[in-house]
Amino acid sequence: MVPSPSRKVALGQFYSTRALAEFMLSLTLSDPSTARALEPSCGPGVFVDALVERGWRDITAVDIDPVNAGLVRQVHGGLVEVRCQDFLDMTEANYDLVIGNPPYVGWSHLSADVRSRLRTGAPWAELANGQWDLLYSFLIWSVLRLRDGGELVFIVPTAWMTSTYAASLRGFLAAHGDFELILRFGEMRLFADCHPHCMVFRYRRRIAPRRGAIMVGDLNASRGLSPTAALAEASRLFGAAPGPLGAGAGAPDGGWSAYIAPAFAGAGPWSLVPPLERQENERLELACRGSSLSDLAHVCVGVASGLNEAFTLSDADQVPAAERLHVRKFVSGGGCERFTRARTFPMIFPEAQLEEELEGRAPWIHARLSERRGDLEGRHLAAGRPWFSWATVRNMEVFASRAGRAAIAVRPIDRAPKARFALVEGDALPLGDTLMIVRREEAREDVLYLLSWLSSARVWRWYSSRGPRMGDRLRYTQGHVSRVPVLVIDWTDPVEVAAHARIVAFAEARLDAEVDAASRLEGLIDTAFDALVARRVSAL
Repeated sequence: MVPSPSRKVALGQFYSTRALAEFMLSLTLSDPSTARALEPSCGPGVFVDALVERGWRDITAVDIDPVNAGLVRQVHGGLVEVRCQDFLDMTEANYDLVIGNPPYVGWSHLSADVRSRLRTGAPWAELANGQWDLLYSFLIWSVLRLRDGGELVFIVPTAWMTSTYAASLRGFLAAHGDFELILRFGEMRLFADCHPHCMVFRYRRRIAPRRGAIMVGDLNASRGLSPTAALAEASRLFGAAPGPLGAGAGAPDGGWSAYIAPAFAGAGPWSLVPPLERQENERLELACRGSSLSDLAHVCVGVASGLNEAFTLSDADQVPAAERLHVRKFVSGGGCERFTRARTFPMIFPEAQLEEELEGRAPWIHARLSERRGDLEGRHLAAGRPWFSWATVRNMEVFASRAGRAAIAVRPIDRAPKARFALVEGDALPLGDTLMIVRREEAREDVLYLLSWLSSARVWRWYSSRGPRMGDRLRYTQGHVSRVPVLVIDWTDPVEVAAHARIVAFAEARLDAEVDAASRLEGLIDTAFDALVARRVSAL
């Protein structure tokens, strides 16, 4: 049985510091003498304290926890309206400012009542899905509590900007207002007891969104600023008190860089990219003429055992020859290094559907797995799957279609400064921590051409800005990798055909090259791709 989450986790009670609250309040443009402020998840009252000290006179604080509500009422009872209730039950609107740190609670940690409400209640039934975070509901409900022109200033994780499951949230926000300012803190630890990869934003509700440009600030982690110093610098550069950036605050320096990004539109993944990088990405997409990796290859998530150590074989294991049909080579994400042949290792992969079949045909393997039977039975298995089987077996038809042809693999989360796509030879299968890219049978492009393209500097820059992130780490997901633009060769064009041949030759040499030669060969590959992109764009 899965244990119930703690109250802290279930309610998302990870509280902001006073320095963070002061900084976020410095971003608002509202007049504290006349504006109405709402803190929808006030906790012990750090944002309320900051609002009161800055002269706000009309403040409503909401928290579902009676302990928190009581603390705030005890300190500010005569100055602040404190409500102990579920914020999603609040219907009052027309606030000028909603500010705070909403709860981040994953779907699996939500109570059954909340999950039921999000599946069936209005307006959630048309928006929510089984991967939603309570944060998404708070964002939407906070926007609906604002008057036209009101401000939302929140600190939130960044993953929702690119997550497939947050598409409905992005569509709602794009339709109901405009982002004016987004400051990204990367992996800086702004909280004492949790470490999400955070952004702070100012969003303005608009009945008719204006689609104005967004001021973006990115923290340069290499400058080594402390959280206090980073917040002070951001307040000076982007805060409202001395005037918005460009109107008195001066150019960014220190640990921050800044640029203007176009407004978000639609529910698709949102990315924030500096202008020159955005132009290069657009050139790449133009040259690829709408083609993506999914046109040439299947992008597949690997198979999952649920207990790798029980199935992994060592060099000392002597599997009888008659039982080796139940052993397969596998590749894991950790075995994928940049532009190399992926490391593989053997694992038991029983294909018998009945235990009697396995015990009769492969007694050594059956005995080996029986040593871990208790652990194997404790895994999460789909109904009807025997204890000795793998937990999740998927995409086997695609993997079988390789027929020994090489494929490409990549680890799903990586902070390396260059892409680490690797070549997978033979019939090795990918583990669940690995994406495998299997060239379609009808595609004429060589797998080494695809490996070179995915490893190229140009595509790395594109994915670094368009792909999903967890702080400073890139996430290689099935959906996002499938959408990588690909320059499909025009096989009627002798120049492109010759370029394809050169790139494949360079890639073959690169696989076994020493460091110096590898760098030179990658440079030649990048030059060849740059020439193809420039030729395509100039022909338009």
